[in-house]
Amino acid sequence: MKLTILDRLLFLATGLLSGYIIAFGIEGFELPVMIAFTISFGVMLIASLMIIIIGYEILENSIVVIAATLVPLGLAIGLVILKFPQWFIPYLIFALVGFSGIIFTRVNQTPGKASVITLAVTHAISGLTIVALPIYSVMLGQSRFGFVYVAWGGSLIGLGGLLLMFIKMKKPILSVEIVMKALPWILTLMMFFFSLGLRYAYQ
Repeated sequence: MKLTILDRLLFLATGLLSGYIIAFGIEGFELPVMIAFTISFGVMLIASLMIIIIGYEILENSIVVIAATLVPLGLAIGLVILKFPQWFIPYLIFALVGFSGIIFTRVNQTPGKASVITLAVTHAISGLTIVALPIYSVMLGQSRFGFVYVAWGGSLIGLGGLLLMFIKMKKPILSVEIVMKALPWILTLMMFFFSLGLRYAYQ
């Protein structure tokens, strides 16, 4: 499926928002948080540019699938360090196990179900972290209410991942054409909410 001019502009906006967060949106955070967020949004920036240049075909590449996992994992780890550092070690273990599993199944071309399940579980847990942690932090009074925008972005990244996963399983919820048309909007809105929400991380 070919990219339209509007699709390219939306992916460009996604990349620019990713770059903005790296340059300005995480300023003042502790170094480990900045590293985790920089990896996450850096991959998003590169992926957006690659889709503009190559097209949606790049999404079929195993290396891209592996690298894309760093987006939710990096963001989730950064949020854990930022708000609940006592959970960092167990969460890091989960992230390393999940990421290693995805690399193993992709490199060794493990049969479809095992590959999809590994990917789905890793993305689901990291996605739930991105959604639940900001809400919980606001409820505890650790962050201003606007931090909930990060959860909105997490919901969108979860939606996009879910739609793509069902396509790969050959059981699409929506047609491939509709998903590909919606994807640039989902990613742009996701990055907008992340860039907005991170400004409210502290009281």
